[in-house]
Amino acid sequence: MATYTASSGHQPKGDHNRRLALGLSPEAFAREAGISVEQLRQYELTAPDQDYDPQLAERVRKTLERCEAGRKPSEGGTADETEAAAMRDGEMPGPRDAVVQVRDAGTEGQATPPREWDDLDESVDETFPASDPITKY
Repeated sequence: MATYTASSGHQPKGDHNRRLALGLSPEAFAREAGISVEQLRQYELTAPDQDYDPQLAERVRKTLERCEAGRKPSEGGTADETEAAAMRDGEMPGPRDAVVQVRDAGTEGQATPPREWDDLDESVDETFPASDPITKY
């Protein structure tokens, strides 16, 4: 087991934010990563100075990188360049030539809204892409 610290190469909460930005539900992401939903939830909820499984973290990181690179989950192909990842109907909210497209917070703009969406998911989604901590306790 490794211990999560602010200087760790893996940031479980950051990986949670990255998954949400992709619009992937815990179920879809866990299936893509080949892990259980419970393993994903435990990893994403890892608090500073808590232990986590470095092999699991590496699996999550590789899956996130693959999805962020534009490969559609379980297909291995690349997304059409005119589509914006995780955006409903591939709509691009920013200027067409912008390098990064960021959707509005909430499930309305997600390509595949999750079946379950709680206050924590909403709070974290509202902070992306900033690194500000959530304000709802």
